[in-house]
Amino acid sequence: MANTRRKSNTAVATAASVRALPPPPIREHFFNSWEDFKSGFSTALFGSGPFQRGRYLFRGHSDPSWKLTTTFDRMFASQPKGRRVAIADSLLKGFRQALEGFPVPPEALASDSMMLALGQHYGLPTRLLDWTESPYIASFFAYNRRTIWGVGDSQVVIWALNVQHPIWSIQYGVELVDVPSFGNQRIRNQAGKFTLARTPFATLEEYVAAHEEDGTALVRFLLPAQEATKALADLDAMGIHHGVVYPEIEGSAQMALFRTVMQYGAHIQTQVSARPI
Repeated sequence: MANTRRKSNTAVATAASVRALPPPPIREHFFNSWEDFKSGFSTALFGSGPFQRGRYLFRGHSDPSWKLTTTFDRMFASQPKGRRVAIADSLLKGFRQALEGFPVPPEALASDSMMLALGQHYGLPTRLLDWTESPYIASFFAYNRRTIWGVGDSQVVIWALNVQHPIWSIQYGVELVDVPSFGNQRIRNQAGKFTLARTPFATLEEYVAAHEEDGTALVRFLLPAQEATKALADLDAMGIHHGVVYPEIEGSAQMALFRTVMQYGAHIQTQVSARPI
């Protein structure tokens, strides 16, 4: 009996210590199918309550190994942490100076985030990372490359960023920015938002891990990659397709490519998958 009590007391103490642990900075959920994700992601984020648009931002990756890192941080990955910050500042300053004589609104020239968004649209490497308010648009990006290129990864990833978490602030080093579209219909159609990093960390995962005591800032949903055809057909029926996500002529070309690949099952042959923007 005494031995049983000791086990019971240990179990109670262990349970209490587990309950006392703070929530992880990054939480993972696994779904067995596209249908499971559609019916379950909102519950994972909001419990029994309804989906709240804008409460989370979403981003889709077709490769689970891809990090939440910007074009700039991939391009200058070999540079020391402090130097990366200086290089980013220099790029922005140079871009702003080079725009003299172009019809850019004064309020845009005066705003760092507007300048970065404009520069990123035209190929400037920045520390902006694209997000969307729609989990379904994020799903489109996660599955689209998988279908066209025949990427062999077993899973795709949908990231969810908790916008109410205190870590997303200029004081900490990564802020959320809502940039006017400058007539850019792509940003409007994608319900686009951005994170802007001003921190030495090269990835958001590293940044979040450094503040793990503050609770869960990111949620990672893993879905089976083989559900791509079903998911994209479903999204097409919702009105989420290349012609909407890419509303320029590029979108028409991508839609023709996608639907032809779907019709013939003829994936484009490539040995290397491009990284996400």
